[in-house]
Amino acid sequence: MGEWEFYRIAGTGADDAPFRWSWQHREPDGTVATSSETFRFFLDCVAHARLHGYANGPLQTCRETFMPVRREQTLRRAA
Repeated sequence: MGEWEFYRIAGTGADDAPFRWSWQHREPDGTVATSSETFRFFLDCVAHARLHGYANGPLQTCRETFMPVRREQTLRRAA
């Protein structure tokens, strides 16, 4: 399955967004694939990664890991 990382890159000019998003994919065998494009919006970056095999696994952004919360855990906390 490999590891997917979504990260920000500083903008290039005064008319550009403050940062842009890009993705990188690491396979267990050490192969690395990186997006040749950058994206202004995070969801555009994720949509592009899906075209290259990303399947909604745990996201890693800004070098921090975010794990999805299961609905059952949310309901238990509310009770």
